[in-house]
Amino acid sequence: MARQEAEKLLPHPAIGSAPAGDVTLVNIETVLWVDTAPDRTLGTVTLLGHRVTLRAHLERVDWNFGDKSSDSTAGPGKPYTNADPCRTKQCPNYFGHTYLRTGPVTVAAALTWTGQFRVDDGAWQAIPGTVAAPATGDDLRVKEARGVLVPDS
Repeated sequence: MARQEAEKLLPHPAIGSAPAGDVTLVNIETVLWVDTAPDRTLGTVTLLGHRVTLRAHLERVDWNFGDKSSDSTAGPGKPYTNADPCRTKQCPNYFGHTYLRTGPVTVAAALTWTGQFRVDDGAWQAIPGTVAAPATGDDLRVKEARGVLVPDS
């Protein structure tokens, strides 16, 4: 029963991406993350007359980049911020993917969680197995940009 409740309460977080605006470029890394903490308290429910508290830990994120390639990460990834900018084609402090062709893509992520429960403030116990919950997909448009020299004004 604890597993069924955990499945209902797990989030389906959004996928974040940078550059912002649902547009990215070929040959640079598109930074990706899932908007969730890796450890979550799912709340307390009543089961068979007992208070059952649930929590979850993100074990893995399986990414599908929408261009027939995929990868897995052990956590949600780090949101891109201006406080830690990336000034190169690849961003070593971030997780991401480099697209090689233009066109529309849908980025998908399947989150795999492990869980624990406790009854009436007793000891934490593992919920057997894992629980999968998808993130909300992110539609991106991959474009190509070219530098152009312009005369001085």
